[in-house]
Amino acid sequence: MARPVVHWSIVALDPERQRSFYADLFNWEIGDGPIMAIPAGIGGLEPGPEGHIQAGANPGVSLYVQVGDLRSTIAKAIALGGKETIHP
Repeated sequence: MARPVVHWSIVALDPERQRSFYADLFNWEIGDGPIMAIPAGIGGLEPGPEGHIQAGANPGVSLYVQVGDLRSTIAKAIALGGKETIHP
């Protein structure tokens, strides 16, 4: 089941690779175009939020996603090649 997002913005060296990563991680069907829609997710009555994946020299993510179990989602992200970073 797709996981709902509040807002998202991704800057990547390889936008298509990042698109594939997040589609696999959260089971998203990411729309095309400069502003990309994703499904609303669990119990969502409204369409999913929109955001974008864009090329940039300073990769970064602003992503707010509701998940059923945080630890298992982080473990899956690591298995897909992501990293867990803890900020003070």
